[in-house]
Amino acid sequence: MTARVLAWALSELGQRRRVALATVLTTSGSVPGKTGARLAMSSDGMRWEGTVGGAGLEKNVLNRCQELLGASTEPSAEVITYGLNKGAKGYEVTPLDSLCGGRVTISIEVMMPMPHVLIMGGGHCGEALAACLDALTWSVSVHDTREEFVSVDRYPHAVERSSQSVKAYFE
Repeated sequence: MTARVLAWALSELGQRRRVALATVLTTSGSVPGKTGARLAMSSDGMRWEGTVGGAGLEKNVLNRCQELLGASTEPSAEVITYGLNKGAKGYEVTPLDSLCGGRVTISIEVMMPMPHVLIMGGGHCGEALAACLDALTWSVSVHDTREEFVSVDRYPHAVERSSQSVKAYFE
């Protein structure tokens, strides 16, 4: 399941959407999700993949993911420990009205998509800039009215290469 959740999260990031990734870090006692269980939520707050165990725990984690995605403008993370019983103490854990009786610690990480940069001008400055951006794994588009300056040889990792007129490009 981890591979499926991570692949889904990477796909969402690739489509320029923010993602909250929740991971079960540790457990003790009776809990619905085991260490390593993951859930990822897209920035629209309506779609997610995976599970951290279900029931009230999952509902709380989904709500927190939605809150963090709504409030985050940059990467962030937090760790929450839930007590899965009615008598859980609020100063140690976040208590849940649950019958499981165990304890689960979950990390929630808000991930941002990598920036996309449009390079206007495919000459030597654009090539140097693209090389730096490639090293950062940022996506790049390049435009130059000279077709030979936007070739695959010069910009092998560009997601878009354009050599039309500037006016046509922006129309």
